[in-house]
Amino acid sequence: MHSFCQLVHKQTTDYETNKEYSNKPLINILLQIFLLNPIHYSIKAKFDFFKTVLDNQFINMETKRDFITVFSTIQKNYWLLNRFVHNFKLKKAPFLIRNDLILTPISESSHNVITILQNNNKYLFTVNDLRNIIEVALSNSPYMFANPSPPKNPYTNMPFSKSILYQIYFFMKHGNFLLSNLFHNYFLCNFNLTSFKCENEFIIRKKYIQQYLKNMDNDDLYYYSICMLSTTKYTRRMKINKGFPKKLFIDIMMPYLKIYVNYLYSLDVCERKSMACLLNMHLKKFYKFNPKFGRKYVRHINGKAIDVSYDTSHVNFSGMEYSTDYKKSHLELDENIYGNDFSLYDGNVNHNRNGVSYYANEEESLSDESSGSEDTV
Repeated sequence: MHSFCQLVHKQTTDYETNKEYSNKPLINILLQIFLLNPIHYSIKAKFDFFKTVLDNQFINMETKRDFITVFSTIQKNYWLLNRFVHNFKLKKAPFLIRNDLILTPISESSHNVITILQNNNKYLFTVNDLRNIIEVALSNSPYMFANPSPPKNPYTNMPFSKSILYQIYFFMKHGNFLLSNLFHNYFLCNFNLTSFKCENEFIIRKKYIQQYLKNMDNDDLYYYSICMLSTTKYTRRMKINKGFPKKLFIDIMMPYLKIYVNYLYSLDVCERKSMACLLNMHLKKFYKFNPKFGRKYVRHINGKAIDVSYDTSHVNFSGMEYSTDYKKSHLELDENIYGNDFSLYDGNVNHNRNGVSYYANEEESLSDESSGSEDTV
């Protein structure tokens, strides 16, 4: 018999604890009906029965108030018993993990460390580790299709129970830690994955795009950068030499890539238009600053190449240029922060790694390098 049912049974049979209602048999009858219900105990069944009693028009208000009092007393004792059992297990359970995810020792007494009890074993987690675990699980989107998965204990690969998720949420909330939008919205959905996916697909996609860029290897980042430069009428004219240092090129293009990938994969039509305008604006500045970016310079003396360099001069990425008038920024709305040019060349862009071409091929580079005392490619 479930603990709650045992408390109900005690309330109905023990005269000493039920003295006040011994002369009110209807209360005991109602509780006995609950115990004899053929449906197995569940939280839903318990409160469905509670609602049924309150909605019954043949029970007077005084009996309903008495029933609420008895039910509340049983419920209170039930949660006190649960809390006692939980604290006892927490005290007696051994620690299995005392390190964070990068194997740095952590202490249970630290303000940013939470103790999680699972399968009668204790695990220590830092808030940052838990935030990352939860965000990665909730933003899971294979092939850009939202498919959130339940957050799991990385040491056992077992999903966190709903009570543990509540424990984590309120630990972060009351500890004034930064809560991610995904986890907060998951909480608002009562930790229901189906409801969470239906109501937050845009946010899931946006978060996954951020992780997508972080997890992408350099080869993919490089090819995406080449594709991006072919999307505007300005940067399409640029010639990026094959030998240009890949890591440097990726670092320079990364701020623009963030805009570009959001433009490609965002589910929000308005955001895609805004990202297209923003990308056009920034790539235009990039091109105007140095149209020869990425070209190769070869210096010859007596027909021999003695020095090779690349044009790396570029404008610093300025980000979003919001109003700088602090006193009026809360009163005025700038409608033209993105510009009005949101036309990008999508038709001929191939995002398959094997289908991307370079802007300057090897034959052109060799032929250019062989002529003149100082050549550029």
